[in-house]
Amino acid sequence: MKFKTIIGKTESNFEMNFHSNGIEIFLDGKSVNAEVEKLSNHSYSIIVEGKSHIVSILNYEDSVSALINQKKSQIVVKDETQILLETYGFAKPESNHVGEIHAPIPGLVTKLFVSKDDVVEKGQKIFILEAMKMENEIDSPISGSVTKILVEEGKAVQKGQLILHIAEDK
Repeated sequence: MKFKTIIGKTESNFEMNFHSNGIEIFLDGKSVNAEVEKLSNHSYSIIVEGKSHIVSILNYEDSVSALINQKKSQIVVKDETQILLETYGFAKPESNHVGEIHAPIPGLVTKLFVSKDDVVEKGQKIFILEAMKMENEIDSPISGSVTKILVEEGKAVQKGQLILHIAEDK
């Protein structure tokens, strides 16, 4: 099983293979010597490369809170399906800040309909994002003034990349 883990701002690729004689673990493609023993429903004793750790885990919808040696960490774990969905732009955006317009899918910005300092209305077409030979018209989710444009026409963008910022009308 392959996973992507995000602890703070550190991203790692994690893979576990179960065999009759134990678990084979790879971290960023490198084999890791680890032993895992379940202590209770949510607690484990884990020995990694000779170092012992006590780990308690609480599951949430899209992340895991882990108490590792009495230190709390928020860990986001993405399985192969979630990674594939993100790769093709079908996962939910990570940021939802009012006024920040992010690319909903990876693609090519073929046309910008606004410039810095333009006033836009909610629902107004602000740019076209081409993906898989389809043009996607992106509309403004709010009324306000364009304060920043971070891309140029003809430039490729990644899913979730900040395209422009609109200061909301009060």
